[in-house]
Amino acid sequence: MKKFLVKIAYTVFPLWVLFVGAYCYFIGYVEPNATGDLAVIGHMPLDKTHILYPDKHNTLPLLSEEIYDTAQISGKFHRVLVIGDSFSQRENNSFHNYLAHDGYSVANVTPANLNFWNPIQCAYELMKFGIIDSTSCRTLIVQSGERYLPSRLKQFNPHSHSTTAKIKSRPVPTDTVKEPYHVKNPLIKTRDLIFCRLGINTPVKKATLTRDLFTCDNPRQLLFFNEDITYEMSMPNTAETRDKMETLKAMAAKRGVNLIFLLAPDKYDLYQSFIADNPYPRKTVNEDFRRIVGPDPHFVIGKELLLPLLNAGVKDVFIMDDTHWSCVTAEYVAGAIKPLI
Repeated sequence: MKKFLVKIAYTVFPLWVLFVGAYCYFIGYVEPNATGDLAVIGHMPLDKTHILYPDKHNTLPLLSEEIYDTAQISGKFHRVLVIGDSFSQRENNSFHNYLAHDGYSVANVTPANLNFWNPIQCAYELMKFGIIDSTSCRTLIVQSGERYLPSRLKQFNPHSHSTTAKIKSRPVPTDTVKEPYHVKNPLIKTRDLIFCRLGINTPVKKATLTRDLFTCDNPRQLLFFNEDITYEMSMPNTAETRDKMETLKAMAAKRGVNLIFLLAPDKYDLYQSFIADNPYPRKTVNEDFRRIVGPDPHFVIGKELLLPLLNAGVKDVFIMDDTHWSCVTAEYVAGAIKPLI
């Protein structure tokens, strides 16, 4: 028995101490200082007092309406209707909220599950089945992040016989919501923290920039999601992409709706030319998409709007510890869209 206890003291006990220490470190320091989504999934304790994090301090009220039921679409006219992914689901920090503050009546469709959401499919189906037409909106903005655009185009099926893209139900009061076990359990988060530190799981990539482009203690550090360089890196063939985008445009024209397609760039793609000795593959999704769709101004490619800002040395175009652009940039994007509405 004594030998067994001694063996445990040399093997299990140090691991237990390590885990308890990591747990205390996570609870006391990492979690309170993990701000953006990259800091959360990468378990990075970034000091919020030294990071320009305008989205956390944006007091602009939410004026755009959130759509939780298709009856909200067909039952009321909106000047602008938005169907998009996470860039459109940032509430008061979203580009469409700035459109609402400029006097437009704006509604935003909320996806049931962002992980399986295809804004292109959803927009097409809602028009195809008569839920969206000129009586429900004047302008339809379909927004997609660059990372998922190739796969969304490949998956887009204009021949569906019913609506497959599910809209989120109206949320229940927060005091009755039960968080999933893996979301609220700090033990699982502590395990993930250890895996990140050991390099077993590295969802967040790091790179050094050639100039200061963020307002923080390390203004040349770029953090980005690993899927920016491991997910789809090329567009579907030219004919397929052009045909599917033309199909979307044709359906909007049939319904009497002004279509705007907004492509939000990946953080890595936008900043890649500023990475010192860049070891990662070069992305050309934005450029390939523009080449395919041509100079149509109703195809708004975010990289074309934002890269000149970086070239001019503008900081915090994207949030330092997040995969999304800042609310300041969202306002800038909204300003670029307004002439098209």
